[in-house]
Amino acid sequence: MAMKNFVFKLALSVTMVLGILCISPSQTVTGASSESPSLENPKLTPENEEWGSVFVYEVTYRDAENNMPAMGYPKVYIDGNPKTMEKKDQTDNDATDGVIYRFYWATTTSDVGSHSFYFYVETLTGENVRAPENGAYQGPTVKKAYTSLSGAMQILELQEKKTAIFSGYLTTSENSGIEGENIVLVQVLSDENVAVGSAITDENGYYTMTLEPPNGRILVYRTQFFGDNYHEPAESEDMYGNTLDKSTGFGIYSIFLLAMVGGIIFLLSRGIPSSHSLMPMGIGFLSGLLLVFLGAGTLGVLAAGVITGYLLSRKTQEWSKHLRVGLITGLLFLLIGLIEVYYIFWSPELFYPLYSITQEELLGILFTGTFMSLLNYGLLVGGGAVLGGMLHKFLKPGGQKPSNDSGEATCSGVEQE
Repeated sequence: MAMKNFVFKLALSVTMVLGILCISPSQTVTGASSESPSLENPKLTPENEEWGSVFVYEVTYRDAENNMPAMGYPKVYIDGNPKTMEKKDQTDNDATDGVIYRFYWATTTSDVGSHSFYFYVETLTGENVRAPENGAYQGPTVKKAYTSLSGAMQILELQEKKTAIFSGYLTTSENSGIEGENIVLVQVLSDENVAVGSAITDENGYYTMTLEPPNGRILVYRTQFFGDNYHEPAESEDMYGNTLDKSTGFGIYSIFLLAMVGGIIFLLSRGIPSSHSLMPMGIGFLSGLLLVFLGAGTLGVLAAGVITGYLLSRKTQEWSKHLRVGLITGLLFLLIGLIEVYYIFWSPELFYPLYSITQEELLGILFTGTFMSLLNYGLLVGGGAVLGGMLHKFLKPGGQKPSNDSGEATCSGVEQE
């Protein structure tokens, strides 16, 4: 019996001790957090931008027991360098629903490149949190500053000597001048760009330089900035100069064109009475020209031939004469090109030439282009005239008035030779 009482008391004592051990932690440790503090919603804006920009680091500190960070925390470590963050809202002292902290990083030229960062906080209760737990977030990428380069060219004739003056500004995206940078002037040629001068920008980013331009040319120049450790490269728009012998060049081309057109018209018009051809040519040409100006393009030129051939078929049924008169009408379009050539010699910048050329090269291009235009207009207007004659014959098979070459109507219905 004594043994049973002893075992019962021993078991009861063990049970009481275990019960005390089980309940003692919640009763004796007071003020400890049931949930650790956290750093949430890490942000960086912008992720990429040029130096001089301000990057904003942001993180939300949260603690269920409203334990605030220790003085000087949280911090953002940028490339390992600690920066103390500030509350977004200085009146916000409730960490249970999150307090937003920010740091503004104003970058300079020395910050160009890629960076990394992480957040770290210590609390008044001695706890600490890092985000991310290991490693770091990547960013931002601080870029070189964007640049803009302007350029203008003016050719002056002083004491019978031409002088070209070039000037412009090198600026940032905020239109601030960049001082002390080398600007290179290049002449644009058909196969390469050749450097012909250089200048250093002043405190306003302004540069200027002069040179004696070569005579007898359409000149194309541009200025270039090749960039440096802190600035992106930039290039100006093309600048155009004109040292052509305008009157001589235009005169040579005009004589060539008028002689060629006159000779071809003389050959094609033989055997065709002007009383038959002038009105169809005039109406066809003017109608086609109007259509071209209205935006019809190639169809307008073709329509000129169709109208010419249709009207001419009232006088003659011979398709060969339709073709010849159509070719002559096409030559009239070629003569309109003299207006364009005039502006090429006096204002070449209107046509945005791609590179510098000499007067001889320009005339060679114009001669080649004239022959190609002659072929195109001949095919379109001459072919259109043949189609116009066929169209008239189809629509009005009995409406033709055959005549001989002298312009007198025949009795047989067949044109006499």
